[in-house]
Amino acid sequence: MSEDKKQTAPAEPRFVLPPNTLKEKVGEGGIPAEKLMDAQKQIRENRVDFAPVARKHLDAIKLLTALGKNPPSTKHAQDICEKIILEVMQLKANGGMFHFGLISLVSDVMLQFLEAVKNIDLDVIAIVSAYTHAGNVILDNDMRGEGGEEGLALAWELEQACQRYHKRHKTKA
Repeated sequence: MSEDKKQTAPAEPRFVLPPNTLKEKVGEGGIPAEKLMDAQKQIRENRVDFAPVARKHLDAIKLLTALGKNPPSTKHAQDICEKIILEVMQLKANGGMFHFGLISLVSDVMLQFLEAVKNIDLDVIAIVSAYTHAGNVILDNDMRGEGGEEGLALAWELEQACQRYHKRHKTKA
């Protein structure tokens, strides 16, 4: 081998740790266990009446579905669907915190359905109307928790309606 092509020993790898600016801004650590336990206790002992708040969201959904019956354009129908999704998200997120797990359960079914269809047509409006009716039944009968057998049957029937829609319209379930 000539001297030009002498092999040199490879350099040792060098590790470079970039600065963690997020950690520098917020610091280290987590949430103390006592605070988590206190928050869980507050949720468990929460006595706020969720029904009026839930009814406002259900009424907003009814109003939006009425607008969706004759949307002037596909873009408008998609906008209406997005607004309905936001209302359903509120019900799903808050149902469990206010001891209405069944509201969260049926809202989850509806949310998954709406996110799959992403548009409003008369069949979607019929399913959303069934959802709002179910929500009002849950509130009228003060069906707390998961609602027992009746509650699970209600959620199952809503799920079946969504599946029939997907089958008829060949959308992703």
